[in-house]
Amino acid sequence: MVDIKFIARKCSVSTATVSRVLNHSKPVRPETEKKVLEAVKKYNYLPNSSARCLSGKKSKLLGFLLDNNINQYQLHLFREINTCSSKAGYDCIIRYCDSSFENKLAALKELEWRGIQVIFTMFLLDPEEENYIKEHTRLHICNMQTPEIGLDLAANNQRAVYHGVNYLIEKGHTKIGAIFYDDHIDGSFLTAREIGFRKALEHKEIAVQEKYICYVKNEVKREKISKLMEKLILPYDYPTAIFCCSDEIAIETMLWLMKHGYVVPEYISVIGFDGIDMGEMLTPALTTIGQPIRYQAKQIVQNMIRLAGENYNFPKETDEGYRLIVRESTDVVNLK
Repeated sequence: MVDIKFIARKCSVSTATVSRVLNHSKPVRPETEKKVLEAVKKYNYLPNSSARCLSGKKSKLLGFLLDNNINQYQLHLFREINTCSSKAGYDCIIRYCDSSFENKLAALKELEWRGIQVIFTMFLLDPEEENYIKEHTRLHICNMQTPEIGLDLAANNQRAVYHGVNYLIEKGHTKIGAIFYDDHIDGSFLTAREIGFRKALEHKEIAVQEKYICYVKNEVKREKISKLMEKLILPYDYPTAIFCCSDEIAIETMLWLMKHGYVVPEYISVIGFDGIDMGEMLTPALTTIGQPIRYQAKQIVQNMIRLAGENYNFPKETDEGYRLIVRESTDVVNLK
């Protein structure tokens, strides 16, 4: 029988040490932790509630699966999540991987071996991936869009972008371009941003010019943005404003424009999405749609704890919501 004593014998450690590794309750030497986790994986051991809780206490762990290429918004969000988790008496166990399903599944199983029941991921899983995880693990997987997390992300993102593009229209722009993430999951918040963009133009009876719309994979690299910009910005044919679906894309866009002689905002205005600190440090500073990161973090942690069968409520505070932060990158319009 493969139980906690069996794993302890195979690793030549005590059952208490195995418990500490699985529960992340006290520090364990890295080499010992690695040896225990390898044995757990090799012998397909899934800790039950009694093995996880030798001390008689429930595991106070929340699991998180993040992309290796974590962006600045996600980094800020997880700092807040870690703070909120600590206040609630929980520890965060984080695993990173790339976007391949095989690697995501391996990371999820490692978190499951630690006795974690609820895992939050920034990855958007397609229906086939979600079904496979449900069939082969006992995990409750959630993300920014999971209804139980309570963020109503798609609707909020669509509404926020709609208002941001309306602002550009009110400034006099009719040739508005955009750079979106290449996301094909129906109902995702990334798709919702594009819907908000298109609806804003449609409601003002402004034609969407597809030649001014580009798509980029989730990993933002300077060389990829440069290739997109070479197609988007032609010497005598370019948009007067560009909406970027993240601040990181907007920053790379502005750097390319300025390098190639297109002064921001005199020639082309730029607006981003997320509200990361780096945007304010640029010259000119980036206009952006700020996300309510503190509110999002509290909602995520509070509802993950509830999904794990416990209750914790943070003090109520006003949700500041998504907000348009107007700065210099959209301050001047020079329409020809």
